[in-house]
Amino acid sequence: MTLFERLRYSLYLAAIGGAVIILVISIASADMVGWLPASADKIALSPFFLFALYLLAYLLAPLASRRFPIVRNRS
Repeated sequence: MTLFERLRYSLYLAAIGGAVIILVISIASADMVGWLPASADKIALSPFFLFALYLLAYLLAPLASRRFPIVRNRS
């Protein structure tokens, strides 16, 4: 896996993972559920969280690309 492929795949992985994590945090901190405090949304949308998420996705990109390859059609 080249560096560009790894960066691109980690961006895909961070986008999907971030969307799922932010959705879970938003639902868990909603008034009806109340598992988390209302300030949990501030943590989920902070730049440090997004940077940490992208760094984790960069580290996991080779493992995830073997399990879930992205193949483009060139036709």
